[in-house]
Amino acid sequence: MRRKFLVGILSIGILAAASVWAEAGGKGFSNNDLKGTYAETFSGFIGTASNPFPTSSAIAQSGTGTETADGKGNFTASLVFSIGGSTCSGTVAGTYHVNADGSGTSTGTFTPNAVAPSGIPASNYLCPSQMTGVQDEAFTIVTLQRVSFIATDADSVVSGTALRQGLVNGDD
Repeated sequence: MRRKFLVGILSIGILAAASVWAEAGGKGFSNNDLKGTYAETFSGFIGTASNPFPTSSAIAQSGTGTETADGKGNFTASLVFSIGGSTCSGTVAGTYHVNADGSGTSTGTFTPNAVAPSGIPASNYLCPSQMTGVQDEAFTIVTLQRVSFIATDADSVVSGTALRQGLVNGDD
């Protein structure tokens, strides 16, 4: 029984991989498969620079924004976070690399906005110092319209999803 279950799970995994491979044209993925504007949401925890992950001082965070990839390995993003009850916003500019299997990595530099965006009270606006600077992620292209990602920095545990905007009926 256990063997049949494992074979069944393996078969589902192979079919899912084959579907994504076929979506990429059977040639594997490349930077060109990550292009356009994506709406993203994410959540997790951030530590402090001096003590990255003690359970007692990790701060909850969540956020949303848009990210634009050029299909050549460059991206920009505009993000708004809620971090421990305060709001932070800013931009990220960086690079990414997509592997043939649809996995990849990105590195970008977060620059906080000096003042709160319109509609966010200035009294509730604060970007923690550990948010500024280089941010690293690993991602997987689930479909050409959906990307899952996680932060790979030592001071954060964050995951999320990015959905490509502007597509109708699954068009690329």
